[in-house]
Amino acid sequence: MQNNIFLDTFKTLGTNAVPMNFGEVFTALETKTIDGQENPFVTIETSKFNEVQKYLSVTPPCLQPRF
Repeated sequence: MQNNIFLDTFKTLGTNAVPMNFGEVFTALETKTIDGQENPFVTIETSKFNEVQKYLSVTPPCLQPRF
């Protein structure tokens, strides 16, 4: 998701966030083009990101309005 607030937050934390098409994330992790991603547990499991990403950090989720 390309969201300037998220991008600025990650930049402040010292990372280089790269907006990317979701369909490219698995391959990008596998080829080490990127070294991390942020998604809910269910997305990590169903997309099998755990097969190509060694570590998992549990952080507070971003606030998202619910309608």
